[in-house]
Amino acid sequence: MPDGADGIGYQDLSFKLYFPTKQVGSFSLWGLGALDKSGGSPVEDSADVEIYNDLLDGNVRQSMGAIGLSHKIRLNKKSSMLSSLAASGNGLDLKYDRKDFNTGKLHAVGRIESGLWNYTLQTNVNSKLTKRHTNKSGFVLTSMHYNMIIKDGNSTPGNLIDIVDEKGSSYLLRLFTSSKYRISDRLFATIGVNYQLFVLNNNDVIEPRMGLKWSAGKKVKLGFAYGKHSRLERLNFYFSGANEVNKNMDFNKAHHFVGSFEKSFKKNLKVTIEPFYQLLYDVPVIDNSPYSLINLQSDFYFNDSLVNKGKGKNYGIDLTLEQYLTKGVYFMVTTSIFNSEYTGGDGLWRSTRFNRGFVGNFLLGKEWPSGKKKNNLFGANVRATYQGGQRFTPVDEAATLLEKDVVEDGSQSFTLQREPTLTMHLTLTYTKNKKKHASIWALKILNLTGTEDFY
Repeated sequence: MPDGADGIGYQDLSFKLYFPTKQVGSFSLWGLGALDKSGGSPVEDSADVEIYNDLLDGNVRQSMGAIGLSHKIRLNKKSSMLSSLAASGNGLDLKYDRKDFNTGKLHAVGRIESGLWNYTLQTNVNSKLTKRHTNKSGFVLTSMHYNMIIKDGNSTPGNLIDIVDEKGSSYLLRLFTSSKYRISDRLFATIGVNYQLFVLNNNDVIEPRMGLKWSAGKKVKLGFAYGKHSRLERLNFYFSGANEVNKNMDFNKAHHFVGSFEKSFKKNLKVTIEPFYQLLYDVPVIDNSPYSLINLQSDFYFNDSLVNKGKGKNYGIDLTLEQYLTKGVYFMVTTSIFNSEYTGGDGLWRSTRFNRGFVGNFLLGKEWPSGKKKNNLFGANVRATYQGGQRFTPVDEAATLLEKDVVEDGSQSFTLQREPTLTMHLTLTYTKNKKKHASIWALKILNLTGTEDFY
């Protein structure tokens, strides 16, 4: 185990209950949750201190959960309706104390209590309008909430000062409709539009989408799709900072273009080739700086002014070779070769944090019938991933020594890259089927090769 990882632990739970009825449709109650913890202790001897974290006694607890009720009912012979009401959220509780080697005591230097939660109501109606035309339309209404408290005591250990004490809420409304047309026996078209409205600042966006798929023969399909997509940033980014300077921040938007080629072979074997290009714009950035939210991993608090003038582009090709279950065996090989770049507030193009260059996945599985009636299944599969290394920014050594904390050289953002990594996972399953229920037992061994990915 890597040094400092001994304080990491996690657990999770998920469930789904299904209730069919004869008169009022079917209901599903589902949920999932997870608890994570991490932390560490300070070194015993001051002579062993190498970095700031060696002084800290830390305890970090994170949680997430979601629960929802779904309802599906057939309205008539040509239409059905699916509705759901869900609540979801995540929380963070962080405590850090610093050791004083003169007294041996711990002094509080940091506290964070953060919560984000949503309530979501959505409904969509699927209709077969004619023999050639089907439509799916609906809405999603999300009530978003957050509460954040941050206290800092690094300047005067033991005397915590309030840095952030904020809470806020708003609504996001999404309306959508999408129609699929069978133009001929070989040509299909999908046309739709999404509309989003962020009630906090009344920013809205219309997102047209379309796609074509053509069967060039019994075993070959060609396709092309375009879609405009937008994304809302974390709710606390809109409320944080002096005078809520980011309250009017707009959606992050992108144009997506995807082509596809599918070739089917005998024995359930299929090859897919998909070139893609994504052009991002209106990305929030800090003006006259290399910083862009496109590279965001996690920030507890953001106090800078953001402007929607950043750009980004992702382009590459995805290759897939897939064999469906045949005589108990299935496999899938996928490869993606890509480039990912962005501009910050300074307008210069650079690699993004996530520009690994390539990623390859391999999945191989086998199933064996078991039991007296051969209606149970024992399964095993192995999954491997080989991908380019994560990108990172070199350290400004002079500034780091002066600040006594890591300071990155922003002018060289993400110019360095780590070595490629190989990870493997093994899963063993046993499925037991009964007349009215089924149960699945699974044993998973994650990171079978013990690949290190810790810093």
